[in-house]
Amino acid sequence: MTDHYEVLGVEQNARQEEIQVAFDELLASRRSRRQKTSDLHAAIAIIGDPTMRKAYDLSRFGIATSDRLVHAKAVTIGFAKDAIPDVDVREVAAQAREVLLKVTVLGSGAIAKVADVTGSLSRAIQVAASKQLEKKQ
Repeated sequence: MTDHYEVLGVEQNARQEEIQVAFDELLASRRSRRQKTSDLHAAIAIIGDPTMRKAYDLSRFGIATSDRLVHAKAVTIGFAKDAIPDVDVREVAAQAREVLLKVTVLGSGAIAKVADVTGSLSRAIQVAASKQLEKKQ
């Protein structure tokens, strides 16, 4: 990612006036030597506008944070490889599949039992209600 502050030769905490002065000076210098100025125009378009500058600063912060997280992940994985003995991933996956199948069987059995109890309870309520109706008639 292009560092627009570096392109203009200003610090990230530079005031808008300092950014504009740096742009004007670099632009005049490059034009006198017939050098390209597209990077200057891109930089001033982004950090010369307060709203765009805030978004740019946030994206730079996000990239820096992401880089630190990637490094931390690499260090953690390296540590884990050293600290944890070799594991046969296929064996672990097979054991996990077996556990999931057992849980499925037990779960479906429990659901069937609940359905039986609910059905029995529903029938008992129907019988009691019909007896109440017969008494009232």
